[in-house]
Formats: sequence, C-alpha cells, structure tokens
Amino acid sequence: MDVTAGHSARALQAFNQRRVLSNFFEHGTLSRREIGALTGLSKPTVSQVLTRLEAAGIVMCTGVSTVSGPGPNAQLYELNGRVAHVAGVDMADHRVTVEVADLVGRVVGRCELPTDQDPVSGVRQAIETATTKAGIGLSALSHIVVGVPAAVNPRTGALSYTARLTRWATADLPARLHSQLGVGITMENDVNLAAIAEQHDGHAIGHTDFAVLWVSTGVGLALVIDGNPHRGATGAAGEIGHARLAFDTPHRSALGGEFENLVGADAVRSLAQEHGLTGEDPTTMVQGAANSLLWPKPAGGQPAGDQAAFLGALADRITIALGVVAAVIDPQLIVLNGDLLRAGGEQLRGLIERRLHALDVPQPTVALTGVKGNAVVGGAIHLAMRSARATILDSGHAR
Repeated sequence: MDVTAGHSARALQAFNQRRVLSNFFEHGTLSRREIGALTGLSKPTVSQVLTRLEAAGIVMCTGVSTVSGPGPNAQLYELNGRVAHVAGVDMADHRVTVEVADLVGRVVGRCELPTDQDPVSGVRQAIETATTKAGIGLSALSHIVVGVPAAVNPRTGALSYTARLTRWATADLPARLHSQLGVGITMENDVNLAAIAEQHDGHAIGHTDFAVLWVSTGVGLALVIDGNPHRGATGAAGEIGHARLAFDTPHRSALGGEFENLVGADAVRSLAQEHGLTGEDPTTMVQGAANSLLWPKPAGGQPAGDQAAFLGALADRITIALGVVAAVIDPQLIVLNGDLLRAGGEQLRGLIERRLHALDVPQPTVALTGVKGNAVVGGAIHLAMRSARATILDSGHAR
C-alpha cells in the first residue's frame, strides 16, 4: 500500500510526489524501477508522479540506461536544473563574490567586484552581473544566501561582531539587501558557510562532528555538531577570535590577549618580523616559510632556521586555541581554512597536528580544506539550494 488509508487524494498525490522528489534530490538520475525500489511506490503510481513532474518542468527524461538486461532499456529521469536558480554571496568589507547555480548545483554565472562605494548597491550589481551571465534575470532567483564576517542571530537576524564590516550600516543590512533585491535572503556567518561546503564537497564528507578554523585578515571558527552548524543562542558560537588566551612561548615568558590579536594578519606580520623575516604581506611570509621546509634556501634568501622557527611559533599559537576546541567539543576532524592557513600548506598543518596530539586532549585529525574555489560561496549555494528544494517539495513547483 502506498499511503495510509484515509488520506485525501490530493494529500496522497502530494505525499507521493515529495517521496519521489526527495530521492531525485539525493540520488540524481533515476529510472522508474529505481524510484519504485527507493520509495516502495507501485509502478502505476511512479508513472503518475513522473507525468505530473514532467508537466511541471521539474524533471525530464534524459535518455535510456546503457545497462543491458531483459526487455527494453529503462528510461532515465533527472531534475531539470533550470527550473530554479539560487545565488551564493561572499560579502567582505572591500569585495563581493557571487555565484549563481541551478537546482542541481551547477554554477552558471559568477562575478567578483570591489565594493568601494555603497556596498548594498555593489552586492546588487554583482548579483545582476552573475545572473546576466547565467542567462536569467534577478527575479528568476529562488533564494539568495549571503555570507558575512559577523555573527547572525538565528532568531532575529541581527548582526553582531561586525568589526570587519566597517563600512556597512550593519543595523539595517538585511532589510536593505532584501529591499534592493526583492528575493528571499538568508544571512549567515561566512565560516559557518565554509563548514557547510566542507561537509558537502571537502574532507568533512561523512563526518557529523567537526570544526573549521578560519585564519585570514580575521579569525573565525565553525562548529558542526550532530551534522548541523552550531550557532548558539545569539549566533555568536565560534567567535573564537574574541576569546582571551594566554600561554608560554620561547620568545616571551607569557603571551596573551584575544586570539585574533595572536594569529590574525597583523599579528602574523609582527611575529614574522620578530624572527627576522622581511615583507609586508603575511600570507606571502607564511607561504615562504612553508616552502623553505621543502626546498633549499636560494642564494641571498632568508635563513631556513628563521623560517622554520617562525612557522613553529605560529603553529604554537594556533594549537593552544585548537586544544580548547578539542577538549570542549571532541570533534572527529578539524579543518584549516583561510588565506593564512592555506598558505602554510601541509607543512603548517603537520606542525599544528603534531602539537595538538601532544596535548592531553582528544586527538582529532587535522586537515587542510578539501573545498576547491570559494568555500563561503560554495556553502551559501548549498544552503540556498536547500531552501529552493524545500519550496518545490512543499508546493510542487518552483518559486
């Protein structure tokens, strides 16, 4: 029996349609036989549901199976990606990056622009450019997810910890964006979005409990517990950059302060200079130090010992915070992301993991991000697709 007796015909149709669509979302291309096996629906019911979904333009027949067997080859069906589109946005203080994707996650338009004038207008311009490249209009978007370097209150949408959005009128930012774009918008912390991308496309696939540490101009942490991002009561879970830490180092009897002031870009530049390294770009300094552990020092280059000592001191600072994370959360995995951590490569990752495993705390695997491209945008697209798909499941048609 397909459904519990007593359901109305309309409720029965909607129930069966949701079951079929859910399997398309999870598995992609399916034959009628596979749909029946996954849902338990009868052949006539599967045919009826597919007929309705084809008429609505949500699924389409894409050919026949190449697997030989008795009788004619099975017809194959898949989601029509163009039935809905979403946008993912990475919004920084001086730059906005946008990607537009269809319902199956194919990126069909992209734009990156500086936001030197009104940032909200800059976001709109970037989204309009990306949608034009995708061959659609702004009104065709089902949902937009915007990643911001701030905490987003899950109940009110209010932003806090907005120091890196210095030029934004953060108090009314969500309302201004919605007014400008006229599309459903979700604001989310950028590192939380990077964690969602890691969960779908990176090293956290199959992990239910993990953390993502992000170190770049600023510092952030995302916590995923039981498969879901943990935002906390006010959205500020993971704002580890503001945690006050203290520890002994070889260079000072004690070093303390907010974590961001120990490992953020300015702090890394100062640490490099303490070890005799020259330069202004901390990312380049970290990358150069990591490379020095791989290749011989070129003539006139920085002594390898200074480079190694600098990288080790940076690993010390990062490890003290990760030790707290490991002790409190006990994650299966800690992922390193952000410009500075990616620049350190496997050399910095290995130093951090060895130091972490020497502490009397749980010993999670430490990995560099496995996400290709912009992880914040990638996570935003996954979250926006979830919303667009929920709309189709609830209504039987796209926005």
